[in-house]
Amino acid sequence: MGCVHGPVPLLGGFDELAGHRQGAAREPVPLRFGAADSGRDGHTVTWNAARGAAPVVTGADPVTGWELDDLATGVYRADVGTGFDTRQLYVDGVLAQRARMSLNPSDITLNEDGFTLDNPDDAVVHQPLCAR
Repeated sequence: MGCVHGPVPLLGGFDELAGHRQGAAREPVPLRFGAADSGRDGHTVTWNAARGAAPVVTGADPVTGWELDDLATGVYRADVGTGFDTRQLYVDGVLAQRARMSLNPSDITLNEDGFTLDNPDDAVVHQPLCAR
């Protein structure tokens, strides 16, 4: 993926046009825009795709090593190690449903390792495969 930019004459002044080419650009840090990214002296910065391109700018970390965990339900799993904190999972560009379970907040105690179940009647105790 590349970027084409430069001054473009528009209505008597110069505005900045940033055109992104085809492909995916993985950014290791969040993309943050500031005042300088929106133009100055009455001129604008326009961000768009280059003609015919559909670029993707992402900070996502790819997850590899997927294995079928439960054939009956079509559940897959992958080890992402420690320090991987996400609330969104996309599969082939589509937001996927993450594994989940329902617990009453009063039935758990949060700790540095995650949480401890305080209520032995919770369903997860009776279905230990759900407690991953």
